[in-house]
Order: sequence, then structure tokens, then C-alpha cells
Amino acid sequence: MATYYGVNSTQAKSSSMSGQISKLWHNPLMMIYDKYVVPTGGVAAGSDIVMGTIPKGARVVGFIFQGDDNGSTTATGTIYLGTTAATASAAITDLASGPVALFIPALDTFSQTPLTSNTAVSIKTATGALAADVVLTLTTLYVMD
Repeated sequence: MATYYGVNSTQAKSSSMSGQISKLWHNPLMMIYDKYVVPTGGVAAGSDIVMGTIPKGARVVGFIFQGDDNGSTTATGTIYLGTTAATASAAITDLASGPVALFIPALDTFSQTPLTSNTAVSIKTATGALAADVVLTLTTLYVMD
């Protein structure tokens, strides 16, 4: 059976990398947290809810989403970085089935390539309106290169 090494592991094995190991493997996981309470009248499907700004140079690894029960109305959503979907379509699942707590990995585009500018993170509601007083929280997890 063979042994294979990831990019950073290969670099760390080289003698010239001895001082860089801390940078390669000990980057802290950072986060941006935001909370949104749906106002009276609700939020229509297709709306954008901005939940923070991720700094230039960040590689986004995933999201922790929590949402209240939306009553009997089905509601789903997708997380965006700027104008590009950062998760699978409708990764935020049906809020009508009760409170939802999800870890949603970021698409490879964002986890493997650093952002080139400060970028807004938002939830785009896909189906169904959000009812008044529903509370949504989004924690965006990222590392800096």
C-alpha cells in the first residue's frame, strides 16, 4: 500500500519548509457571524439577505446556518459570495419542517481559491416567502492564506 501526501504535507517534508509549518497547518479558522430577524410582512422568495463581508485573501470552507420554523410555508435558499452561488442550489433546506441547523460546505471554487476582493456573503431565498419574526443566523467559516 502506498502513502500519498497533500500539497502542504509535501512542502512541509522539504528541509526548506521547516519555518513555514506553522503557517501551513496552524492558520486559525476564522468566522463571520450574522443574525437576521424577518420583519413584519415577511420576505419574498428571490430576495437577498446580506449576512456579512468576507475579506480579500480568504478561502471560504463552509457555512453554519440556523433558521426558525417558517410555519406551513416551504422555504429554501442558496448562499452566495458576491453574485456567485457558494453552495449547492437550495442547500438551505425546507424551513417549514421545523427549526433547521445545517453545516453546508462551500463549493470548491471558494474553498480552494482565495477571494480577490472583499466579498459580501448573502442568502438568496429560492422558494417560498419567509414569515415575520423568523430568525436566521449564518456563520461563514474561512481561513486566510
